[in-house]
Amino acid sequence: MKKPAIREVKPNKKAIDIWIGEEQNLNKGYGTKMMELAIERSFKDKSIDGILIDPLKSNNKAQRFYEKLGFEFIEEREFDGTPCMVYELKGKPAGNN
Repeated sequence: MKKPAIREVKPNKKAIDIWIGEEQNLNKGYGTKMMELAIERSFKDKSIDGILIDPLKSNNKAQRFYEKLGFEFIEEREFDGTPCMVYELKGKPAGNN
């Protein structure tokens, strides 16, 4: 079983990942819709102030996709020998709704 790339996620963060699958399912808006729903659901929990995602370093298209959604680059990390780019989408601090 593949271990998650983002380790030790703090209680005030959510770590998510999406996988569209086959090439013919790309560029149809599925990823955008899934991410919009995941972001909305994650931030419904008022204790969550950030969402983490870690695309492969080699996946420039995914990195641009997450940046368009508002994710900001945090750091480059290597997990199980695989280079990844860690991004975070910050939410509103609790009480600032």
